[in-house]
Amino acid sequence: MADVTPNKALPFLELGDAPDIAGGLEDLATAVDTHLTRMDTAIKVTVTSTSGNFAKSTSPAPRTIVVELVGPGGPSGGLAGAGSGQGESGAGGGGGYVKKTYAASALSASESFVIGTRGTAGASGANNGGNGTDSTFKGLTAGFGGPGSGSTASATAAAAAGGTGGTATGGDENIPGSQGGKGRVISGAAVLQSHGGKSFKSGEVQPPTAAGPGTAGSAYGGGAAGAFTTTANQAGAQGAAGVLIVTEIF
Repeated sequence: MADVTPNKALPFLELGDAPDIAGGLEDLATAVDTHLTRMDTAIKVTVTSTSGNFAKSTSPAPRTIVVELVGPGGPSGGLAGAGSGQGESGAGGGGGYVKKTYAASALSASESFVIGTRGTAGASGANNGGNGTDSTFKGLTAGFGGPGSGSTASATAAAAAGGTGGTATGGDENIPGSQGGKGRVISGAAVLQSHGGKSFKSGEVQPPTAAGPGTAGSAYGGGAAGAFTTTANQAGAQGAAGVLIVTEIF
């Protein structure tokens, strides 16, 4: 009976098979065409920051699927101005990052996933940022970056906590986000340490050097930098969105 090659499963006739040359050549051509299609496709990358369902490719079908997941970055806190001195609010933490490689057969035709919501920026005044939610995919969790604390300008010393880095669990690689920088004032002068926390997929956002609101986090999953003030109230900023990146390898 017909057999197949050991590596690519290409069909061929053996001695003793029924002499169906046309059928055998058709089967071989179809198998070769399938493998050439895979070679032409090579990889397919899906990137989204919106919750939904991932649909696995079918023609051609992937052999391996690599999933990368990032949690949203944390927001920075707000600031209250004062009659003298300066102020700096706490920055948001970076989102967690998870990476896992699956055999394509390990994933269903459609897999639901959640991209975590971003926490709200601290409102103008001495207000903390709000918590976000985690990003999840089939047992993978990339945690949200924690919010930075609000603060008030001071003529002496002050400190506002930065948000914690997002957690990371379930993957072959689990990289927590980094903590957001603290808002620090020493002898009435802001130290400018309130940098946004980093995720594995983001840069580090620096705080403003003149009075102004916080700076939004950089994609993906970067925490927001803290606000800077003297006499006027200032609002914090929102962290960057999380993301799902799926690479299908054919």
